[in-house]
Amino acid sequence: MLSIDFDQLRRNLLLTQAYCYQQLAKTDKHPASILRSINPEYNGKNIFEFEPYYYGTDNQYYHDTKWGIAPYWDNIDLIEELYYIQLAHKQKMIALEANKPAGKGDILVFCMDETLIDGAAAAESEGFLDSYNCPPIDTWFFLAADPKGNRLLLAWVPDSYIEGVSIGIAVNPESCIGWFRNWCPAEYEQLIHSLTKPE
Repeated sequence: MLSIDFDQLRRNLLLTQAYCYQQLAKTDKHPASILRSINPEYNGKNIFEFEPYYYGTDNQYYHDTKWGIAPYWDNIDLIEELYYIQLAHKQKMIALEANKPAGKGDILVFCMDETLIDGAAAAESEGFLDSYNCPPIDTWFFLAADPKGNRLLLAWVPDSYIEGVSIGIAVNPESCIGWFRNWCPAEYEQLIHSLTKPE
């Protein structure tokens, strides 16, 4: 079992759902940038930049996310720093506290200490995941640790991205990403119960 504050988990998830659907409703940007609207500066440069990446024999392409600073080698704590920045931004942008799910989707777990740079999941998810296998910053809603001490980042995946992310999970060689319901079924059930119980 993970050590989780389920009240905080629920609040963060609902806030993140509301913020993500706000972004999806007002823009037609490509999958890499649409949910990376939170793009803070680091050393005078935006964390995220986006560029077309061509792959395959038929020259398919998606927009790849380039980090201005490597999140695991240049600064091992960067994702944790960005996690608190993005959460504070959402709290400012969502005027009323969200208290019910904003739409359908699923929860992704990203084990940031197990990732490699391979790009397979990025291509299959059309840029929703990046080359580090990291989900978009707007979707982040909880940090936890597994019994081995590996850092886990939980992210909300809106319904329209589930198919691509599922394929990304299947082709990810290091198995550092997966669905929360599969990785942590007891915690998932407890969260679902907290979302459906009366206020």
